[in-house]
Order: sequence, then C-alpha cells, then structure tokens
Amino acid sequence: MKNSAKLFTLCAAAVLLSCSKAKTDEAATTADSLTTDSITALGTAPTPTPAADTIFHTPDLTLFELMGHVKTCKQGDAELAFDRDGNLTSYTIGGLNQLANIKREKGRLVQYIGQEETEIDWADEHYVEWNDDNSVKVYTQVNMEGGVECTYTYGTADGDVAALPRIVSSLRVGEGYNWSGTTTYTYQKFDDHHNWLERKAKDEFFCDYDGHHEYNETTAEKRIISYWF
Repeated sequence: MKNSAKLFTLCAAAVLLSCSKAKTDEAATTADSLTTDSITALGTAPTPTPAADTIFHTPDLTLFELMGHVKTCKQGDAELAFDRDGNLTSYTIGGLNQLANIKREKGRLVQYIGQEETEIDWADEHYVEWNDDNSVKVYTQVNMEGGVECTYTYGTADGDVAALPRIVSSLRVGEGYNWSGTTTYTYQKFDDHHNWLERKAKDEFFCDYDGHHEYNETTAEKRIISYWF
C-alpha cells in the first residue's frame, strides 16, 4: 500500500492544480495535498459579486479554476503563468515543466504531457474532457505507478459558487489496488477579481485490496494570484 502515496498526489484539482508529487507515504501526501486533492469544511462559502459570468474567461483560465486577467497563480509547488489574453504560457510543479507536449481541440487543452523527472520515471500524462459550457467534465492523469480519473460536479450546494467544482469523484488505480471516493470542496475566501484564495477539501476514499482500508482527511488549500491589471 506504500505506493498509494503518489496516487493521492494526483488530481488535483484539480486539478487540477491538484497534481503535485508526494514521494513517500500517505502521511506525506496529506502534508503535501495543498497542491493536489483536497477537502471539505462546514459553513457557507461567500458568493463573489458581481456574477462570475461577467468576468473575462478563457478555456486555459477555466481549466485551473481562474477568471479575469490573471498573470500568475501559485498553489503549493505548482505555478502557472498566463499572457494578457488568458493563454497558459507556463505550468510547473516543483520546477518541472508540465507542458512538454500539448494538444488542443477547439482552442481547449485536451492533452498535456509533463517533463520526465529522471531517466527512469515516466512523465505524467494529463487528459481533459470538456462540457459544452467549457467547464471541465473529466480529468485523467497517468504515470508509471498508475493513474487517477476525476469526474467533476459543480455547485451551488450550501452557497458554493456555481462555476467552481464542489465534488470531485475519483478512481485511483495502481499496481493491483484501486482507491475510490470523493473530494468535497468548501470555498472560504475570494479576492477582488472573484477568484478563490482559500478553500477546504475533504477526502473520503476506500480500498478493498488486502483488506478494507479507508482514507479520510481534511486539508486547507491556498493560492497566491497576481494580475496584469
């Protein structure tokens, strides 16, 4: 079960930004989860005003749960950079390039492959399926130890913002065992550009390989965002 640690670093959340690489055990994964999967907390998230759909959007910004004229975004060891038109120009995790090879369809990223960490490691491969409204439907990440498939459900339950993921259902596969479960997000703080700065995420996962195992953890995620104007 030791190799499950790296699987818990996949997805993120978000993606997505949620895709950093813990290298040791599940405890280390929990500590590093600021860059990957996340958590849930009680309470009602403040809804930013005016409505989010009045703000500048591009598919690249949406992929990483951003809006407006974002210049940079940092979450844990993941760093993003965009040009003035909202196009993604750089994405690194721990200094490693995540955009070594990209593929777009209808202007949207559908595949991007990261830089290999060593000659032995297989670079992470990322795949994105989109909804018709340009929100992310399914995100998949694969590497030599396994992979994760994340399916997104959007708010507004308990006051969560409609444009942001509320629940991410995941299947994490690796070397003979599977983890299934959900990550539930609660948004707590927004900036003046209506982007979230702080949220909590609650992981609830189980695995029935070699007995029944459960993983339940709540962690806090924070982002630092700069803007062109």
